[in-house]
Amino acid sequence: MKSLWWLRFLFLLSVARLGSAQQLLCERTLPWPATQAGYRATGLLRTQPDSLRLVGDFSSSNSAPQALTTSLRRVLVAACDTLPVRGASWPLAGYIGTSQGLVTRRGQVLLSNSSPSDPTAPVGLRLLGRDGQPRWTRTLSLGRYQAVNALLEAPDRGFFVEVGTFATHWLVRLDSVGNTRWQKVVGQGGVGRQVQAATYTRTANLLLYGQFFGGVRLWEITQNGDTLRWINPVVAPAQATPNVNRIDLECMQPLRDGGFLLLANLDSVYTGNYHYFRPLLIRLTATLQVVWTSVYRQQATASYRFSSPLELADGSLLVAARNAASGYQGNPYWLFRYSGSGQLL
Repeated sequence: MKSLWWLRFLFLLSVARLGSAQQLLCERTLPWPATQAGYRATGLLRTQPDSLRLVGDFSSSNSAPQALTTSLRRVLVAACDTLPVRGASWPLAGYIGTSQGLVTRRGQVLLSNSSPSDPTAPVGLRLLGRDGQPRWTRTLSLGRYQAVNALLEAPDRGFFVEVGTFATHWLVRLDSVGNTRWQKVVGQGGVGRQVQAATYTRTANLLLYGQFFGGVRLWEITQNGDTLRWINPVVAPAQATPNVNRIDLECMQPLRDGGFLLLANLDSVYTGNYHYFRPLLIRLTATLQVVWTSVYRQQATASYRFSSPLELADGSLLVAARNAASGYQGNPYWLFRYSGSGQLL
């Protein structure tokens, strides 16, 4: 269950923030509305050093159109106190939806909702104030089968929104009140081309990253929407690992020196009914040069997938791991700690 996954991630995040102490601060089951049994968490966003906002959506069926809702909860990590829901639910008609969330520098929250399985559904955007009340709501219609893949706050309190359609990937620039300044095509869409998220480089360019035809692509774009370059840093370690027939990107984490840590999974064994992955860590400089790579070579009966990387105060790296071969229920999470040079500690 995804809600259990996010709950586990919540207390893992609490552990990691303690650095070398690695003590569990607290653990608490969040009470979801009883009338919404299908409610599931889809995002965990840090707003302050001691609090998080949990973004979720709800759909009671996987086969029929439903009203999707996006709600906001605030969780106080230090004491495990759950504060009241901030803001009412936001319905958007369509099939199973996907949600993205962004906490601004002023503590506002930008939410998106899209229904990529519906060819004609628009993309919805809503900005909530610190009190949880809506400031503005906008819709975008850029093509068929739309999905919001990434949100970034612009320096002038506007926003960059990456929208993928069946044919193209769009970068949309919004001002602070949700009006569109410009929209540009930044890549081809379609099956096998999926943007997962975006961040900033040290030179203030946008860095998009995602899954492209079984590989990983990073591409750098100026704040005017002009593409500078793209790279695939997973090619070399994948070629050096025997029998790789699939690469899954997990995430990419910005680091304090301006570089990045990229987490992926190399599928080197296929049993006929399950893929056994080898977690891959790639350390990149601020200019996207590969510093080191590390492939975790596990036993054939295990299939660890790494996620949720955190950089600790001493420069070491902490990642959460789950043995995907053991299912979800009753499956413990593990913490793996790596040195700044990529050695497992």
